[in-house]
Amino acid sequence: MKKKRVVSQAGLLAVSALFLWANPFTVHAEGWDNSGGEWRYLDNANNAVSEAWRKS
Repeated sequence: MKKKRVVSQAGLLAVSALFLWANPFTVHAEGWDNSGGEWRYLDNANNAVSEAWRKS
């Protein structure tokens, strides 16, 4: 019974560590840039797009 509890706790600890390790990564949407302190959308040639609708 004690061995089963230890294995269960070890599994829970491993899953918790996995979530804590994977969580801090930031996901960036393709085309958006904030390098100048202001968000802007860049096209395939890295030119800022303004006053245009883009289909996702």
